[in-house]
Amino acid sequence: MKKFKILFFTLLALATGIVLAQLIKHDDGYVLIHYSDHVIEMTFWSALVAYCVFTIILVYLVKFIISLLRSVKTGRNWIAERTEKSSNKRFTDGLKHYFIGNWKIALKYLVNASKSESHGLLALLSAAESAHALHNVERARTLLTQATKKADSAGDLLLVDITQAKLQFKEKKYEPCLATLNHARVAFPNHPPVLLLLKDVYLKVSDWAGLNSILPEIKKQRLLPDDERDALETQVKYEILVSLAADDENDIDTLEKYWIKLSKLHRERADFIKCFVLALLKRRANDRAEQFLRQSLAKTWHSGLIELYGSIHTSNTQFLFVTAERWLKAHPDDPSLLLCLGQLSLKLKNWEKAQAYLNASLYLRESANTLVALAELFAEQNLMEKSVEYYRKALYLNKSTDLNNKLSLKNTRANMDSSVADTSTLEAPKEIGKTEEKTHEDERVANH
Repeated sequence: MKKFKILFFTLLALATGIVLAQLIKHDDGYVLIHYSDHVIEMTFWSALVAYCVFTIILVYLVKFIISLLRSVKTGRNWIAERTEKSSNKRFTDGLKHYFIGNWKIALKYLVNASKSESHGLLALLSAAESAHALHNVERARTLLTQATKKADSAGDLLLVDITQAKLQFKEKKYEPCLATLNHARVAFPNHPPVLLLLKDVYLKVSDWAGLNSILPEIKKQRLLPDDERDALETQVKYEILVSLAADDENDIDTLEKYWIKLSKLHRERADFIKCFVLALLKRRANDRAEQFLRQSLAKTWHSGLIELYGSIHTSNTQFLFVTAERWLKAHPDDPSLLLCLGQLSLKLKNWEKAQAYLNASLYLRESANTLVALAELFAEQNLMEKSVEYYRKALYLNKSTDLNNKLSLKNTRANMDSSVADTSTLEAPKEIGKTEEKTHEDERVANH
């Protein structure tokens, strides 16, 4: 097939040459070119040959220029590719040093890599964190500003906001951090990193209402392990209850409405029950507090709440005593219940039972509250030396500063009263005992 083509074109060229030779022999032709003062004369065939030569030269010249331009473009692409490879290597090396905490070298590599179009933003943000880790806050802010200018989409701006919020959090600038995160939530209201950062900020500023508002989404997206999430939810619900209890403007109805909204698990917790009872006592709803605590203990027994039950002052102390004695059948070795019965016996002025219950409680568990109750009992019986001795034991046993101050005051009063042999000496221990009960109750409410 190839030989046939060669033969065909060869014959065609010969035929064309023969035809052209005959045409030239028959008539040379004439071409006159006149332009301004210049005149060019030649035969037609000479002009035709010149035209063909010029055309061939022009074609090859155009091809040469195109080839040259292609070579320049290829060179530029090669240079750009080499630059990008070098930038990628610097970015990769920078990230390696960034992740191992080698901030100084990471900053150097990442700043150089930030000129890249593909990962310039990420390089700037990582460089900002590296500069901040080196305590170069101004450099970090400058890099963040550059990153903001480089961001060209909502997603890029989100990255900048998250990085800025992290740095503000590390600087303990919680209010600006909160403002940055709220700005990010405008476009991405439920973005996981934003929610987790918000959680940390709310914890730092004790904004329990704010934390409570994002808890449902945190639970929905399972952003925390189950145990950590449950602990956080419990803390938030408890702190809100404490805040409501501490605010005198919140009446009992407000507290009960919040209590009803709590989960069953939270309503059965001893710390929640104690806080709610103390809130009722603070609002002088002693009967309601006693009823609530009694019903709660009937459902779920909490040894730590029994002492609180014994400290409630109601118009019918005998009823509290009978109720506590019924519980004793099911919990005969509960030192807190025995202390409660001892305290109630003190209120009923049944010294024999009071001493029996308090000694039984002290035998099972050495407690400062039990020692104080025994001191009050001995003071009521005018056994002042023994009373002072038990106050001192309670003071030594309990290392709490607040209780130490309280017991020190009682100890001083007891010593002063015991040194005076008159009627007022006999009444002083009673006053001390009553002050202790009231102070104990008021102190617990104030602590919450």
